[in-house]
Amino acid sequence: MYKKNSTKLLAWHLNHSAKYTSSLATCVGMTVLLSTFSITSAFAQASPATTVSALTETIKQKPQQPQAVDPCLFQVRCEKSSASHHTGIASSGIPAAALQATTDIPNLMADTVQRARAPESNRGWMHWNYMFGDLGGIRSYLARHGIDFSGHWMNESAGNPVGGRKQDAKSTEHWDINVVADLDKLMGVKGGTFKLNIMNREGGDLSSHVVGNWQTIQQIYGAGQDNRLAEMSYSQYLNDKRWWFAVGYMPVGNYFGREIYGCDFMNVSLCAHPMTLSYDSGWRNNPKASWGFFVRRNFPDAFYFQTGVSQSNPYNGNHDNGFNLSMTGSGVVIPMEFGWEPGKVLNMLPGHYRVGGYYDNSHIPSSYYNVSGLSAGTYGGPFELIKGHHGVYAMFDQMLVSFDHDPNRGVVIWGGMGYSNPDVSAATYEFAGQGSIMLLGPFRSRPHDLIGLAWARLSGNPMHQNYLEDVAHRKGSPFTRATAENLLELDYGVAVTPWLNLRPNIQYIFRPGGENVYHNALALGLDSKVTF
Repeated sequence: MYKKNSTKLLAWHLNHSAKYTSSLATCVGMTVLLSTFSITSAFAQASPATTVSALTETIKQKPQQPQAVDPCLFQVRCEKSSASHHTGIASSGIPAAALQATTDIPNLMADTVQRARAPESNRGWMHWNYMFGDLGGIRSYLARHGIDFSGHWMNESAGNPVGGRKQDAKSTEHWDINVVADLDKLMGVKGGTFKLNIMNREGGDLSSHVVGNWQTIQQIYGAGQDNRLAEMSYSQYLNDKRWWFAVGYMPVGNYFGREIYGCDFMNVSLCAHPMTLSYDSGWRNNPKASWGFFVRRNFPDAFYFQTGVSQSNPYNGNHDNGFNLSMTGSGVVIPMEFGWEPGKVLNMLPGHYRVGGYYDNSHIPSSYYNVSGLSAGTYGGPFELIKGHHGVYAMFDQMLVSFDHDPNRGVVIWGGMGYSNPDVSAATYEFAGQGSIMLLGPFRSRPHDLIGLAWARLSGNPMHQNYLEDVAHRKGSPFTRATAENLLELDYGVAVTPWLNLRPNIQYIFRPGGENVYHNALALGLDSKVTF
C-alpha cells in the first residue's frame, strides 16, 4: 500500500510541473501590475460583524493543526555567509561576525543579497551559487547597481508507514521570487532598502488529511495554498544604525519572535516561531503579511528593543486572498521584543537571547462563557466578547563548540516557548515549546552538511476543551479530551551543491491531536530546495 502511494506521489509530481510554472508566472504578472497601478483602489472592506461571526465559529469545532503560516523559507537564516551552504529551508552557514553583529536588524532576504554579490565559481555548474548561474552577467550587473534577485523551488514530501488515522503519502510545493533593492546604490538613499517577495504554494498535507496531528509535518504547507504577496516593505537605518524602522506589507514574524536556526527541520513547530504566536492572534508569520510599522533601537553592550504596530486581519491567510491588500481588519497587533546578543561584547561564541510578547486589541469571543457568564456549551447563547488578547515568548540559541575554530561549524543548541491567554477562542493552543541540538558541518569532508535532533510540544487550550466537553455532555455524546501533542524529528541535511539542498528526515508524533484516539505516528520525509 505504501509503495503504491509513493508511485502515485511521483506521478502527481510530474503531472503538476507545468501547472506550478504557470502559477509562478501568474505571481510575476501580478507583481508588475502592483508596481504599475495604485493598490489602494483594490482595497476590500470587511464588516466588523462578519469578523466577530467568523471568530465565534472557531470555538464550535475541535482544534485543527496549525498551518505553516510561518515557513521561514530561505530568509529565516538571515545572517549567513555566501561562502557557506548548510542545508535546510534556510542554510546554516552563519559567520561569527554576522552572528555577533548588534547594530543590524536581520536582513530577511540575505540569501538573495549575498549569493548575488558572491562571484560564481569557475569550477563548473555544480559549484555555482545559482542553478542558472549569473545569467550571462545580468545578475552581477544588477547587483553592482543595487538590485539583487533570486528564486526558489521547494518540495516537502512525506508518508506515514505507521500510525495516525491511515497510511498515505503527500507532497507540497513552494515557489518564490525575491527582489532586494539597495536604495543607496539605486537612488542615493543611504541606509534604505526595498524588499519584494511573492510566492506560490500547492499540494497536499499529510497532517490534517492523513495523520490527524496538530503540528504540521510539512512546514511549507498552508497560508492559502495560492499565489501570495509575502512582503513589500521599505526599511531605513538612521543615526549610525542606532535606529531602524520598516513600513509596508510584511509578516510580523519576519522581524519578531524569530529563531535564527529555525526551519532546519521540516515540521512547522520547529520552524522559527512558537506556534502560539501566529495561530492564536492577529500576529502573522511568513508568508502571511499585513500592513505594519516596526521600529528598533540598538543600545550599547549588545542590547536592543523593538516594537511596532500591525494590522490584525483574520482573513489574509484565506485561499485566493494572497493579493488582497485591504487595510481593514478586526484591530491591531502590537509586538514587543527585548534582546541580547552577547557574542561580540563578551568575546564568546555566537548566541542570541530574546523575550517578547504581543497585545491584540480585537474583540474576540470567549473560549467558554456566554454573555450571561455561564457555560456556552451547557446553556448556549452568544459568546461573551472579550476586548484584547495577549501572549508572551522566550527564545535563545547558543553555539557551544566550534569545530577546527571555524565559526560556521560546531555544536549549537536552541529553544523557545510561547504562551497565549486561554480565555479567548482565538487561543486554540495555550503553550508551545521547542528545543534542538544541531551539528553544523559535522565532518571536515562535508563542511556544509548538518545533523539535527529536535523536540516540540503543543498544548491545547483547556478552556476550549471544557467548552467542547460541556457540548458533548449536553448532547449525550462521548468525549475525549485533547491535552498535548509531542514530537521528535531527526534530520540529515546534504548540501549537494551550493544551489541544491536535500534533507531526509524522520518524525515521530506522540498522541496525534493531543488524544489517544490514533496510534503514535512515524513519518518519513524528504525536504528539497533549489535556488535559481
